[in-house]
Amino acid sequence: MGYRSDVIFACVADAVPIMLAEAGKSPALKELLFADADEQLLGDYDSHGSYLFRWSHVKWYDGYPQIQAFNQMIEKIKGFGFGHIHINRDFSY
Repeated sequence: MGYRSDVIFACVADAVPIMLAEAGKSPALKELLFADADEQLLGDYDSHGSYLFRWSHVKWYDGYPQIQAFNQMIEKIKGFGFGHIHINRDFSY
């Protein structure tokens, strides 16, 4: 089984256009955000247009193309407000 993670990512409205542009360039990132997320609050996370995504029990390895694209997107929104929580769990026992 291996490691699984619970992950939450949220970004402020000012970062959303960059996130969407990156998702438009990367099918892997687009799938991760808009197809694979267990929960999406798109523009209604708060009253200011922020986005929130949550994944449960997901394989979140840096070598996966969608995670590489996610990390590249994070680099591009670093000047804006965002949060990323990643909790690893080992289910190999």
